[in-house]
Amino acid sequence: MDSTQPEHDKRVMSAEVVVLITLKALDKNRAIIIPGWCNRLLAMVPRLASHWLVSKIAARLIRP
Repeated sequence: MDSTQPEHDKRVMSAEVVVLITLKALDKNRAIIIPGWCNRLLAMVPRLASHWLVSKIAARLIRP
């Protein structure tokens, strides 16, 4: 197993899946591509939440 790859985790998309999603979106002339529902949700949080809440969420995601 490649040491740079994380252990199988349902939250992590493989590079192949991201490429397939991206190519399909590019065929549809989409300018912004955010693969995965969780990533889309996280991209919308700053628009919907306060700066304080966004900072707390980002800190939790970054923490090991």
